[in-house]
Amino acid sequence: MRKRNLVAVVLAAGMGLAPAVVPAAHAEGDSAATIGRFTTPFREDRATYNAADNTFTGTPRGDTGCLPADDKGHHDCLPAGASENVLADGRVLYWNAIEGSEDLDSPDEAVVPSGGDLARNDRSRVLSINWADPLSSSWLTPAHADGYFPAPGEPPLIPNTTNANPNPDNNSDGSLFCSDQKQLADGSILAAGGTNYYAEPRIDESHGVIELEGVRNARIFDPAANAWKPTGSLNYGRWYPSMVTLADGNIFIASGVTKLIKPIYPNKDPQRSGDNVPETETYNVQAGTWTDNGTSAQRSLPLFPRLHLLPNGHVYYDAAGQAFNPMGQSYKQALWNIAASYDPATKTWTDLGVPGLDHPTNGERNISEPGFRGSTFSQALPFHPGENGQYNKAAYLTAGGVTLMSPGSYIPTDSSRIDTVTTDGNKDTLVSMPAGPLGRRRWYSSGVTLPTGQVLAFSGADVDEVVSPGHESPIRQAELFTPVRDDDGSYVGGTWSDVAVANRRRTYHNNAVLLPDGRVLIGGHAPIPNTYYNVMNDPDNGVRTSSNNFKDASFELYEPPYLHWGVSRPVIGNMSARINYGQNLVIPTTDPGSVESVVLVKNPAETHLIDADQRVVELPITSRTGDALQVSVTSNKAVLPSGAYMLFLNKGTDKGMVPSVAKQVFVGVSAPAWTRNAPTYPKAAAMAVPPVAATGGSTAAPSVLGGLPVAATAQPVTKAVAKASPAGTPLSAKTVAADRASDRPRRSALVAVGAAALMAVMALAGTRRRRTAVRIEE
Repeated sequence: MRKRNLVAVVLAAGMGLAPAVVPAAHAEGDSAATIGRFTTPFREDRATYNAADNTFTGTPRGDTGCLPADDKGHHDCLPAGASENVLADGRVLYWNAIEGSEDLDSPDEAVVPSGGDLARNDRSRVLSINWADPLSSSWLTPAHADGYFPAPGEPPLIPNTTNANPNPDNNSDGSLFCSDQKQLADGSILAAGGTNYYAEPRIDESHGVIELEGVRNARIFDPAANAWKPTGSLNYGRWYPSMVTLADGNIFIASGVTKLIKPIYPNKDPQRSGDNVPETETYNVQAGTWTDNGTSAQRSLPLFPRLHLLPNGHVYYDAAGQAFNPMGQSYKQALWNIAASYDPATKTWTDLGVPGLDHPTNGERNISEPGFRGSTFSQALPFHPGENGQYNKAAYLTAGGVTLMSPGSYIPTDSSRIDTVTTDGNKDTLVSMPAGPLGRRRWYSSGVTLPTGQVLAFSGADVDEVVSPGHESPIRQAELFTPVRDDDGSYVGGTWSDVAVANRRRTYHNNAVLLPDGRVLIGGHAPIPNTYYNVMNDPDNGVRTSSNNFKDASFELYEPPYLHWGVSRPVIGNMSARINYGQNLVIPTTDPGSVESVVLVKNPAETHLIDADQRVVELPITSRTGDALQVSVTSNKAVLPSGAYMLFLNKGTDKGMVPSVAKQVFVGVSAPAWTRNAPTYPKAAAMAVPPVAATGGSTAAPSVLGGLPVAATAQPVTKAVAKASPAGTPLSAKTVAADRASDRPRRSALVAVGAAALMAVMALAGTRRRRTAVRIEE
């Protein structure tokens, strides 16, 4: 056993962590109709997947997807799907993360001294899924596949000690990695920010102290040309920023950091050193330019802040972001506990309070680890119209991740909460509600909201992998959240249940996106080199199940249980691909009486657990005929920003809702010509797959930290969002209670530590709120 493995064992024992155990498999009665199913993994090089040992063979690339290093020491590796976009013609654009890290594979090469020279710009791919046979899918490489176009950079910390691109073979000064991405109204993809790798200061030709600089690069992927092209540069270099589409179709960007490792800026105001980028900018889509929003729009936010567009056009910050350990990025990070909203009209922020600090109880607990949550998703639950047909509430589910600000708490949480913002004109009011706990503590799990309103959590790890890369245990067990709404339609909680188990181990930079046929595409996994040293796998050591420390370029599909109930799915007939604001939309369908809801789902653009534009909007059904139903489309562009959406019909059954295959539509704009050759999806009838147990490793739950997994037992849904949830193997109430009781000392300690810090934050929040109010009045 290596020394660092021994250290990991000692740390686990010292921190009171139970050894990882392999819990019992799902009950024999469980089938795909109950837990869903993961399909056989597939990869660009058509390698053969071997379920027995969970490896790929049959091509020169082997299991890692890499060819041996060339005479310059570079490996040629297939890119992993760390960032994924479902295009409006059904294809998937994705790109890699930490390109070139496979070259850090010998004792002479390590992240800090060699990473600045060996890193390269990440490459993109376009995946065309063969919907009937995913193993026969095809790939294209875009023109200008790395998306790099020159943009101004930051001056060196110490003059004449560095060169941002010392080796012309590197091509590592404008990477897509760590940019954010958005689908523009015409279906093209905007990616802004990213990474410049270099050594600062430099020691010799190939060694120095690595720096990751946020870049000003912005570029657009044109699906018609299958090519990247440049657009206007940002005003500020940003690594890990977040973007959100505004009601007028322009793009708002916030946060990011300009230098990650050494955030010192001799050419700027001294207060800027040691902080993330406080300035915000707006991208004018027509002009292709970025404009600084001014001093009143500045705010220190975490990296990749979880942002969302509210129904009144404000931008909501959900007190969550990416906890990049082991260092923090801002001396102002205590303020990250405070949720806030930004008004694009006045260019000001308003504090909304600390989520989870003081909210009603749902009978289980009234404090669910309040404040900032790191490395967690923030999934928008479906928007429902009120009795007047207006949308004035937006609810967001946060689950898992780590508590406290950077560097976080290392051990993730199992708690989840729903933060609901009610909008009344320009006034925003926040209420948090605890939701049922996850079945296990999860770090960096990807969330996907289904057309039915349920939310899936995929992948991740049992500890924060960025603290000590290579020493986490992957979580392959997927979980399903079924929300609960009260008689007024407000979300008041929900329950998690275990579903199927994925085939591949995916931790850092994993991804999951909803597809038009109702399945979910699972991909990604691009970890940091082991212990910030080399890329290598540690063996399972009897205490922990090791992670795969090499990238994973494979994909697999998850088929939710609704595809295995043997129930025919609704069918959408021929209709225009354009939907207009305020329209009474007629949707042809064979059985309109069985349709329980109609929803528009924004085409996904996912990276690092975030998609600020992700939304599911229910359209009120106004009438039904024998072969069609009519729905009302809102005229509120803050509810439905213009662009590409997937239109689903949800059929009501005694098991729950079953979605149709989606009709690709465009709201407020005409469908571009390149989307008119629609792909052939599987037949709209029930999936032609027998209800069998999950494939590969999918019948047994994986190792977890801290005891046996707990499957949430479905509770009655006051107002059905998705009827009876498919559950895993539930434990007895006594066992569940005992497990929760054993967890209370840790939770109480975290809450106690957090409460002390939050008292000061609340006082500061009051000061900030008064100052903000004065600014607005002015």
